[in-house]
Amino acid sequence: MQLVLGVSAGLAAKEQNPAAEKQMILAIQQAYYLQAKNPSDEAVLIKCVEEVVINTDIFAEALNSATTKQQLLAELKFARSMRANSFPSPLMEEAGRCRPLAFDYNAPEVLLRQLT
Repeated sequence: MQLVLGVSAGLAAKEQNPAAEKQMILAIQQAYYLQAKNPSDEAVLIKCVEEVVINTDIFAEALNSATTKQQLLAELKFARSMRANSFPSPLMEEAGRCRPLAFDYNAPEVLLRQLT
C-alpha cells in the first residue's frame, strides 16, 4: 500500500508543478530509508511536501482526489502492461516489447549477463 500512496503523492505534487513529482519521490524515499518514517501515513507525506515547496493544502486535497486516483490506475495499468508487477522491476525493451529481467541484490552479474 505504501508504494501506491507514494505514487499518488508524486502525482498530486506533479499536479501543482511537473518538476515536483521527482522531488516528492526523493523526499518520500529519504523519509522512509533515512528517517524510518511510514510513507503510507498522510502526515508523513504532508511533511515531505514542505521539503518540496508546494502548497500543502492543494497537495492534501489532490492526494485523495478522483483525478489522482484515475491517474494512479492508469499508471498501474501501464506498468502491468509491461509486466512490471513489483518494485523494483527491471525491464528490457526489445523490438517494442518489454520483458522482465531477473536480478539478485547480492549478485549483480545476474542482471549484467542479461544485458550483454
